[in-house]
Amino acid sequence: LADAVEALARKAPAGSEGTVNFIKQALSAAQAAYEQVNTATRQFVQVAEANVQGAAKAASGSAKKR
Repeated sequence: LADAVEALARKAPAGSEGTVNFIKQALSAAQAAYEQVNTATRQFVQVAEANVQGAAKAASGSAKKR
């Protein structure tokens, strides 16, 4: 997609630099947002897995005591 924007920039008429820069900034912001969501999702999954493992250990420990 970045290559397509670069090709557009090369072929764009004079005076459209502002529009091309806007598109580049929008793509950069979208990529940063994607990375943040991806990182947050990975962290959520790690916490959820740790909680499930902790609950499983607690349940098995409780069952053994009976």
